[in-house]
Amino acid sequence: MGWHLAIETSQRCGGLAIRTDAGVVHHAELTSKGGLDDLLMPELDRLATLTQCTPKALALVGVSIGPGGFTGLRIAVATAQMLAETTGCALVAVPTALASVRATGRSAGSVAVALASKNDTTWLSIIDAGSQQVMQAGLADSTTAEAWLQGVDLLLGDDHLPGPITDLAKRLGIPIEVPIFDATACLGVAEAMCAAGICVDATTLRPLYPRVPEAVTRFDARQ
Repeated sequence: MGWHLAIETSQRCGGLAIRTDAGVVHHAELTSKGGLDDLLMPELDRLATLTQCTPKALALVGVSIGPGGFTGLRIAVATAQMLAETTGCALVAVPTALASVRATGRSAGSVAVALASKNDTTWLSIIDAGSQQVMQAGLADSTTAEAWLQGVDLLLGDDHLPGPITDLAKRLGIPIEVPIFDATACLGVAEAMCAAGICVDATTLRPLYPRVPEAVTRFDARQ
């Protein structure tokens, strides 16, 4: 079986999860108002030492690819790429929305996940909780979201969810819950995707950004 690792640093709260070859899952939470980039490697080293996970034992790395924070995603993706390239383990790009639905424990129904909300738009994903598949995803506003939300049983959205989309969900009778970003859920999705043969090459792994990151825009403006 080998050891499996999941990295979830797409948001301000995340963590790491390791499943040992005996099937035991160890989890470490990461929380920082200033970002998780300075915490990831020290905590990964601590967790690997605690569980006695060696590079040779690593069989799978799953990484939450967003949408989410620019720096957190870049650090997570770079770390996953490095581990995959140096150990030869399988690599899985986990849509953050899919992991957040798994964290709810739902095994049936349709769930909408709103991430990276800004102004009046949000990255909206429609997830089939039964098959654990992304049925539709893209940047949406209150006008385009109405068609997407038809038949949805639950909307996961944080405090940044645009007001018009919040009002739309209430009008459609869709309950709204705050999403949970949990590395153990990310691990479960990564393992399921790997078992289905949905792996990626380290050279092609990229974060999912719904818009051009502000850091990139500022950099380009200086050229």
